[in-house]
Amino acid sequence: MQMFRKTAGLIAALLVAGMGCLLYFSGLPLAGMPLFLGGMALVAWQGVRLFQSRRDPYDLNRLWESEPEPGDEPDEDWHGDKDTVYCHNCGHAVPEPFARCPDCGLTIR
Repeated sequence: MQMFRKTAGLIAALLVAGMGCLLYFSGLPLAGMPLFLGGMALVAWQGVRLFQSRRDPYDLNRLWESEPEPGDEPDEDWHGDKDTVYCHNCGHAVPEPFARCPDCGLTIR
């Protein structure tokens, strides 16, 4: 149903052009030709509008349109292990017996 809403203008323009074509070949060329040409102009205009309104599937602005899944948030009660030390420079966690950070090389204690 959503597809028909987006393309309703294009479908209506095709119907107008078809009616003009029908009138032209049924013996009323003075009424059919302007209706056909006007319908084809509307088809072109609606086609351009439909092409411009399409969405890029790789648009990063769409990343925040939906809510995150419920399991994505970290546990607030976890404060780390008692034997884990964090580097103040890069945030790397290492066990307490190590004296240097393996990422940046700074002394942790």
